[in-house]
Amino acid sequence: MPIQFCPVFPFFCAIAVTYVLAPASLIITKPVLMKIRLHEIEFGAGNTDKSKGFYQAILGLDPIIDGAQLKVFNSGVAGVDFNVSENQPAKTVTTSFLTDDLQKLIERLQLTGVLFEGPSTAHFGMLSISLQDPDGNFIRINQPTKESPSWLKV
Repeated sequence: MPIQFCPVFPFFCAIAVTYVLAPASLIITKPVLMKIRLHEIEFGAGNTDKSKGFYQAILGLDPIIDGAQLKVFNSGVAGVDFNVSENQPAKTVTTSFLTDDLQKLIERLQLTGVLFEGPSTAHFGMLSISLQDPDGNFIRINQPTKESPSWLKV
């Protein structure tokens, strides 16, 4: 009972105990047997052509994919892309990961009570889920499918 730990400030203690106990429920002792790696950092953009001009002029980046609503730049780190996209609102940032077993990750999220959206089909034929970390940062986890380009490897 929280009041027993802190009789002077029971509201604060209730929050503190909840905070301490809730993350403990996320601890899983069973290892995750799947591959996962950082895939891309994606900035939402109102106009990808304008963004492309900025990143070319300021950072010297040239797009390796130059679509109407998506510009993909080489980040300088092998296998990790930097994107600007009109497929998400401007001023938002999504960090994406690639995995070889999205179902295992979905089961882990369900077990720990972490909310997510999906799975749904994403760009390049990938299967994708979206979630937020405890600080509200946007995370997307993708699994390449047979329809995905061969360069999308975990």
